[in-house]
Amino acid sequence: MNVGRVCTVGLYILAAVLSLKMSSAQQAFQILLSIGAGTGLLYLLRWFWWRINAWCEVVAMASSFLISVIFFAIDVHRRDAGLDPLPFAQTIIISVAFTTACWLITAFVTAPTSLDKLVSFYKKVHPAGPGWTKVRLEAGVSISDAALHGDHMGMATLGWISGCIVIWSSLFAIGNFLYGRLTNATILTAIFIVSGIVLLYVINHLWDKGSGDKTKGDLLDAAESGSNKTLKHPER
Repeated sequence: MNVGRVCTVGLYILAAVLSLKMSSAQQAFQILLSIGAGTGLLYLLRWFWWRINAWCEVVAMASSFLISVIFFAIDVHRRDAGLDPLPFAQTIIISVAFTTACWLITAFVTAPTSLDKLVSFYKKVHPAGPGWTKVRLEAGVSISDAALHGDHMGMATLGWISGCIVIWSSLFAIGNFLYGRLTNATILTAIFIVSGIVLLYVINHLWDKGSGDKTKGDLLDAAESGSNKTLKHPER
């Protein structure tokens, strides 16, 4: 608890120092965006790969914050020297690449989460994807059972995309209405309505478990069983 308090106070002090060096609110937004972009990939992939642990998240947050501050310091130095700042798009790409490399290395050099906790988590959440196959087998869950509990990845991806479009289209629609850009606002509102309908459809059907999932799971179980037998008793 004391460590958390010290870190919080340290962040307050660092934020105050950085604010003195900022020339616009855009710089603050860019720093926040850079930090979020660096850790975003980890927060998505942790649901699809059992090897990502708590240390990966700590390293990702620290490395993303560090590289963002470094780029900010470089921009301040270039501004004082009368030079143009670094292209923001390029710094974002470098930040994501650096952060990803850091947490990937951490995933392989640190100890994984205990198997008991992983199995317990899997039985409660049933995360999808081949990244959890090892834990699924340890939990004694067949592919057919996993298909009954797991999400349909295609439908889930559609819901994710439509949800993002709902948020951004609504924000930009409101902004265009406020600025009197009625044509753009109308188009964005139409996009908001369509994406909202798609999102509602996904919400209402994503967790429907029909016989199709069971049949597909049974076929995959048979294929997995045959593969295991082949590995145990290879043809001579």
